Amino acid sequence: MVIVPPIPFRGRRRRILPTAAPLPPLNIVSAELYSSSPDDVEIRPAFDTSEENPLVEILAADPGKWWCRIDGFRYVGATIEPVSFDVVRVFFVIGPAEAGETVVAYTNSPSDIQDASGRKLEAMTMPITIP
Repeated sequence: MVIVPPIPFRGRRRRILPTAAPLPPLNIVSAELYSSSPDDVEIRPAFDTSEENPLVEILAADPGKWWCRIDGFRYVGATIEPVSFDVVRVFFVIGPAEAGETVVAYTNSPSDIQDASGRKLEAMTMPITIP
């Protein structure tokens, strides 16, 4: 009688599946001071989006995550609304005096602002263009 030794168990080989590359972040390409008064400011940030992948759910975003500093005062976000597929309008109300450069900032991370492809805006600070 011939005895065949058992085949050793080698476990399952794991197949390595390719993973999708992470999406790049959504960026602001410019932020223009649209109007200002002593008590409030309107800034229009423009994003690197396209008509095929517009900004989505802007009205659901929290304007309190935005702030800007102009002429020695800090302003805090009060409302946000879409203007076009790549531009939003952010209204700010005056806050405390604060020295520093003229900038706009977004402080939310993870973001509540994104485009249709799923790219999200990361926390950022950038200079404001004053026409």
